[in-house]
Formats: sequence, C-alpha cells, structure tokens
Amino acid sequence: DQFLSQTAAAMTGAPEGMPPAHDVALASCILFTDKSSVPPLYRAVALFFAGVFDFGLAPASDAPLMQRFSMSKVPSLLCLWVQGQPNERGEVGMQGAHYDESQGTMSFGTLGTFLANLGQQLGGPGWQQRMGAGTGGGGGTASGHAGAGGGAGGAPPP
Repeated sequence: DQFLSQTAAAMTGAPEGMPPAHDVALASCILFTDKSSVPPLYRAVALFFAGVFDFGLAPASDAPLMQRFSMSKVPSLLCLWVQGQPNERGEVGMQGAHYDESQGTMSFGTLGTFLANLGQQLGGPGWQQRMGAGTGGGGGTASGHAGAGGGAGGAPPP
C-alpha cells in the first residue's frame, strides 16, 4: 500500500526534531496533528521510547488520510504493527492501536502509559532492551481503541 510504504520511508528519515527510526521497532506510531512542526510533548515521548517504537507525523489537513484511518480528532496517535506472516503475494496484515484525547488528556504520563502497555503486549527484543522486562505502566489493553490510554496505570518507568 502506497501510504504505508511512504510512511515507512518517511520514518526511516525521521521528521526534523524526531529521533531516527531503528532497525528493531515494535510498532510505528503516527501523530495526526494540525501542527506544522513536532510538538514538544511528542518529541519527548519519541525520545523516551526511541529504539522501541518508530515515530512520525501526519498532517490533519490530509482529509483522505484522516478518513482512511478513521481519525476524526486531532491530535490522535495511531500505532501500527505487522501481524502474522506474509501471504503468497508478500503482503502482511496490520494491526493498530489508537489514542486520542477522548481517552484522557494527552500528557507524557498518559501517552507513556499507553505506549508502555502496548510495548508489554507486543514484546520483543526492542522492548526488553530499552525498558527492561516487567516494567512500564499498569494493565489494560492496547488492541483496537486502547483502553490503557486513560492513564490509570501510572507513568512510564523513569
């Protein structure tokens, strides 16, 4: 798919002010925003989770893109990851988790908890190396519209 290919290519170059993408990432997180530059909060979260997730920006002014991913509010964070093995045509399925302010005001704590819960669920070497086994926010789920994004599980590990 052209958007995902462009997103992957853009993430390897990382937007100005964002940490570079890494070879081992559990998911790619895209902030849909009306801002023209990287918001400081998003930059801080991206730096904290560098090596675990890749980060990118998508303009809210791109109406077809907003519609394609069912983004009705900005800011909204969408994390996408590959699910399963490639089929005979080399295509892979994608899963996603979505966070917007209907799940709680975006702050370092709420976004950190959302991403920590997602990292725990997806597992993998990137998570264990960066965050350490068994650390992160509280329970909840990050599949679909992530219920973990409310922030009740505590802040991400220091």
